[in-house]
Amino acid sequence: MIVHQIPQAVLDECYHGCGRGWAALDASGKVAEFRYADEYDVDEDPEDHAAFCRAELAKIGNVIEGMISACEFCEESHAAIQVLSDLDTLAESLADKRPKSTLTVKVKAIHA
Repeated sequence: MIVHQIPQAVLDECYHGCGRGWAALDASGKVAEFRYADEYDVDEDPEDHAAFCRAELAKIGNVIEGMISACEFCEESHAAIQVLSDLDTLAESLADKRPKSTLTVKVKAIHA
């Protein structure tokens, strides 16, 4: 994970709480602006919001994804994001295949 300090001027303009999002890094590698991933209108598609934010930030500089905190932006590597996505997929897959009677059988065995 790479941690980028957010300049006070950017915090004053953009910050209003911790959350996930994207940041634009200027030519010197400093956070120039950021956007929150969960700030979109009810009628707006989250995918459209993400594409719009990334496109707007790309006009400023290199776009990174991660977590916004009180004074820093923690960049997540694409490998880490992919691992988390793969774990979610695996968990869903295992939940679908888990025998429904496992818990019941164990409870009956304890009470027997």
